[in-house]
Amino acid sequence: MAPATRKPQDYTLRVTAGPSYDLTTHVQVPINSSKLTHISSEGMDMDLNVRIQDYQRGLPRNSPCTSSYFDKEPHRYNKDQYSISIRFTPKAPPTSQHGNGKSMADGTATKDGPVKKQVKGEEEEVQQGIPSSDLQFGNDFDHPIRAYLPPGVNTAMNIVKWWIDPGLEGDAYADEPFLYGPALSSFNAVRVGRGGEHDDDDDDGVGLWVEEGGSSTCSSDGGSDREDGEDDEDEDDASSGGVDGQGSAGAGAGAEQKNETEKSPEAHPQDTGQGQGAGAGQQHPKTNNSKPSTRTRTRTRTHTSGKHWRDEVLKGSGVGDDPKKRQKWALKEDSKKKWVWEYGRTYAVDFYNPYIDFGRCELKLPGFGVNVLRYWDGETGLRYVLRNRLTKKPYLVILFTLYPNDMVNEDGTLKPEALKATARASGGGREKTDTDGAKAADADAGIDEAAKQEGEDGFRRDKALDEAREKLGVKIGEGPKERAGGHGDDVD
Repeated sequence: MAPATRKPQDYTLRVTAGPSYDLTTHVQVPINSSKLTHISSEGMDMDLNVRIQDYQRGLPRNSPCTSSYFDKEPHRYNKDQYSISIRFTPKAPPTSQHGNGKSMADGTATKDGPVKKQVKGEEEEVQQGIPSSDLQFGNDFDHPIRAYLPPGVNTAMNIVKWWIDPGLEGDAYADEPFLYGPALSSFNAVRVGRGGEHDDDDDDGVGLWVEEGGSSTCSSDGGSDREDGEDDEDEDDASSGGVDGQGSAGAGAGAEQKNETEKSPEAHPQDTGQGQGAGAGQQHPKTNNSKPSTRTRTRTRTHTSGKHWRDEVLKGSGVGDDPKKRQKWALKEDSKKKWVWEYGRTYAVDFYNPYIDFGRCELKLPGFGVNVLRYWDGETGLRYVLRNRLTKKPYLVILFTLYPNDMVNEDGTLKPEALKATARASGGGREKTDTDGAKAADADAGIDEAAKQEGEDGFRRDKALDEAREKLGVKIGEGPKERAGGHGDDVD
């Protein structure tokens, strides 16, 4: 266990993001800024905003300590502590190649979903995109953390899964711990469309703002959603230059796609001055000076508005624009088949909660609270990942890392030892120890020992669950009964 003398003011928080686990592809993310960070991966183009309350000791230096985002509802009422907002456009894989190099001309499903097949020389229309069950969002680690878990972690996992997000599945005691759920049920707000941007020229503005629902304009339109717009069926296919109309990767993604070859820019190398960032991230505004790559375009339904698309998918469900109903609906097996994250269509999502206080380095679940610094190994960061369930390949990796203040230079750059520590904690250069091997050989014993420790350390499971039940009431589920198919379902 780490020394209890660790204090939050002795550490500096840094957030990076990239299209892979490889830290050389990451860029530093501005916090509480309206400026979007652009990330391009093989399967998606994305724009990212990260906001953190009480951001007093973080990079970049002189970042705003908060965002006006937290003054708006529902965040003021929730007392939310952080937010991860993402705008993304899935890219269709080349139709001539399967993930293993085999031809897909016969209509074999790709790692991201079904593909078209030829019928008597004509193309058969098949829904294109990433199935709802295959796009996941959550946390993972690439090495065991069981030796550093606090008492009560099993109960904490149950609180999260029973009351906060029943779609989550995870194992904190695995050799590679994880906590993942379907993106459609995990995100607090989901919008079919670009989402809004507020105070984009103001460093402490809101940035990407996501309202549950769908835009009234086609996803090929540049700029923010316009609620008073109408579908434009005659829109020029070339009207969009990408995510923000400035030539980012995935150009023309919103237009009706045909079997023609297009040029799609790859990521812009960016030097953070810290041995990282030679990958696929950049901040807006951006220019198109990267190498193009050839992708085959496939016909999709992106020429309909986001509102029309969402209404069609949710028809008869009673969900409307209610985020909690959408989260519950998304857990149903038949719902997972109805919602497909279409290639070429733009979506905006927001993930937020009051449970992680980065300023105090505390996890604060109802019924369960812990000072993270007491149990932290001194190197491992918190990783949020948007990934494909089948391939386990990430589209987006966001890493929150704490550094001792003496590992950070005055100008905000990291000292060499800090970068080495981060690489070790992320799997690079880390050697397995005998202790790791012994615990990996008997994970069940580790779980039993943790349960025993919960009692020995004075942790009372029943009391914690009662407190969680009192504070949370019925959120998405009703505890174990709801997960087992109990009552409380008000959506079809």
